[in-house]
Amino acid sequence: MAAARTDASLNGYEHGAGTIVVDVYNPPATGLYAGNNGFVEVVVSEEFPTYFMRVLNINEATVRTRAVSGVVNNGNLCVLALDPSRDRALRVTGTPRLQTNCEIQVNSTSTRALEVNGTGELVANCDQVANCIGVTGEPRVAGGGYVSPTPQTGVTPTPDPFAMRAQPVVGDFALSPTAALAANPISSNVTLRPGYYPNTLTINGGTVLFEAGVYYLQRGLKATGGSLQSLGAGTSFYNHNQAGNDFIDIGGNVTASLYAWTGQGVFPSTSHESMDNMLFWNNRNTTHRNPGHLVRGTSGTCWGGIIYIPTQHLDFAGNSITGCDGYWTMFVANTIDLSGTAGVQVINDPPDGVVPELATVTMVE
Repeated sequence: MAAARTDASLNGYEHGAGTIVVDVYNPPATGLYAGNNGFVEVVVSEEFPTYFMRVLNINEATVRTRAVSGVVNNGNLCVLALDPSRDRALRVTGTPRLQTNCEIQVNSTSTRALEVNGTGELVANCDQVANCIGVTGEPRVAGGGYVSPTPQTGVTPTPDPFAMRAQPVVGDFALSPTAALAANPISSNVTLRPGYYPNTLTINGGTVLFEAGVYYLQRGLKATGGSLQSLGAGTSFYNHNQAGNDFIDIGGNVTASLYAWTGQGVFPSTSHESMDNMLFWNNRNTTHRNPGHLVRGTSGTCWGGIIYIPTQHLDFAGNSITGCDGYWTMFVANTIDLSGTAGVQVINDPPDGVVPELATVTMVE
């Protein structure tokens, strides 16, 4: 209440000054959001002398105005290609259908900013059909490709929602107790623990279990076979990639069930806090590479969390439409290829409130 009345006073309406009354209701007492604790209703009233109405013995009238505000999820964005000008900033190819239950935005001004070709199908489902697929430039559909609904063109570019997250710092991470395992390719069953990995983490086979936490990879992750599985509260991978060519490279022969670390409400450092709900984050200071990062896996593979490759290319295969219940994925990359194996693949958006960068305080009434 105090904060609302302070803001009102800054706009010339100080509660108790003269006949001014500023009433604050949390939750709102009236309107569409009545009873909703996530919103606040403010009613400002003031008495003013009348003029013409005095002939009716009405010398004063109370003037009221009200507003309702709250934290609103900023759409259900889950695919964002950041590059401002490249051809095929987002390309869909090689799978009968890729279904997104969320919004797609392509920031490129190119006349082929979004391209769907071959047998690729891109079907986006979201609350507001007109906003499902937004392109700053123009789309191109070729070779039997299919897009639904029709992309909206000339859309204002969407800024990087994670630009303000502090980038992880190597000094915040102790050497992992299992870092020595990465000195040679892994081909057998092992359990890895979070922390700093100075060498490329190479996996050729076996079942590799990742204990919950954040993995700081100095020189990337390369998996050509085997099974990768998150444990507990999930796992997050930050790729330092100083040279720009130490990628996250997970091939199509890998079976994976990886979901991002949630932090469990305890963050040992700012670096760890920044990684909340991040599955893969590549150093934002590296220059563009295409081909770049590859995150695929077999048709039964499930990926959960944010994949954040802000300055490089990402080649991703979607989650299986069956067997990945409860998994959501969000992609923010410079350029993106969405492809995969035969069959329908699906991308679900983050639940409301999980990614705070997608929520804003908005006046709704």
